[in-house]
Amino acid sequence: MLQVCLNGSRRPHEKVPVTLSQIAEAAVEAVAAGAESVHVHPRTDLGRETLDGELVALTVEAVRRAVPGVPVGVTTREGLVRDGVERLAVVSRWPRPDDGGPVSLRGGAAGGVPGGDSEEDTSTKVAAKSCCPAHRRLAAVSSEPSS
Repeated sequence: MLQVCLNGSRRPHEKVPVTLSQIAEAAVEAVAAGAESVHVHPRTDLGRETLDGELVALTVEAVRRAVPGVPVGVTTREGLVRDGVERLAVVSRWPRPDDGGPVSLRGGAAGGVPGGDSEEDTSTKVAAKSCCPAHRRLAAVSSEPSS
């Protein structure tokens, strides 16, 4: 599965989609070019990434209207909320509008998540259980022993 990240953690630039309409238009272009899944970083009016539930819901809704049936995942990048436990709490308050994605648990969360032996183990377990098909496959591959 080919997944596009429309507007990851980049400095503001005229080519990086920020508004809901720009993000939706970029999703249409990416899917037309072959993307089967969309990963997005919701932005405030000032162009800053955010985990705000209302903006997450509006962003996901805009992408879904633009490319119906295409899975949409949202960032949980560490830099947005430094503490992993707090970040997990923020994401758990989302109205679950996205189709899932890995929840980044670096920054102190691994020890606080039941069954989490280390940051890597916990991130893989959470990704494997709670995300879109592309991320589940990635989590499965990353947890396989190297030959």
